[in-house]
Amino acid sequence: MALLGNITRLKKVILGGDPAHVVEKSALQRIQEVYPHFSRIELNENYRDHHSTFAASSKIFYDGKMIAGGDPARWNTALATKLFINVPGISEPEPNGTSYYNPNGVMATVIFVQMLVDSGVKPKEVGVISMYSEDVRQIRQELVNRGIEGVEVSTVDGSQGSEKEVIVVHFVAAFPHRQDSFALVKRPQRLNVASTRARQCQFLVGNMDCWMHWQRNLPVPALSTDKIRELMAWVHEKGQIMDWVKVDKRRYR
Repeated sequence: MALLGNITRLKKVILGGDPAHVVEKSALQRIQEVYPHFSRIELNENYRDHHSTFAASSKIFYDGKMIAGGDPARWNTALATKLFINVPGISEPEPNGTSYYNPNGVMATVIFVQMLVDSGVKPKEVGVISMYSEDVRQIRQELVNRGIEGVEVSTVDGSQGSEKEVIVVHFVAAFPHRQDSFALVKRPQRLNVASTRARQCQFLVGNMDCWMHWQRNLPVPALSTDKIRELMAWVHEKGQIMDWVKVDKRRYR
């Protein structure tokens, strides 16, 4: 018998019924923990993503063990393969709910998608992923308001297992007055799924200034923030950051 899976992905969403400790781990993860002596083979070649796009994910989430397979010549894109779009904006709570959204981030995400479509990218080739359901709702509504159809917008949970040529990830989280400004973004499995859905180009939308300020004021960096801090370091090191305030958006208002 052979079992295939990836234990670094998201766990089950538990709505009720079975106790959380019973179903929070996959069967594969349980078998691996109970029978560590079982033969194990790591499939470490990725044939889906652009080589440059996957480099960060391999280093951050798989200790550099994952390699990009296939012929690099099959990729033909004039767009940046990975870019962080720094958008000033603060997260706000959903009215009468428990979710969050980031108004400035929503507008930046939608306008950027509109720029992609205007440049020749087909809407069906674009996917938008947001960390919060209320933010998803607002992005969908703004796309409708602008007459943009065919772009798939989902939460991280909803995007697991899917892929698009171009992915725009809206992190949402920017809580300057909270103890944990990273919020959901710091969870490794969630960040991993959100960061590995793109085949050719991936754009990350968030408030890097807020994150950097919060990180500098941490007395001792928490272990749980390791992955998001590694991603921040990666985009800084590679010079893959664009300040949204410097982008000419006059025709898209």
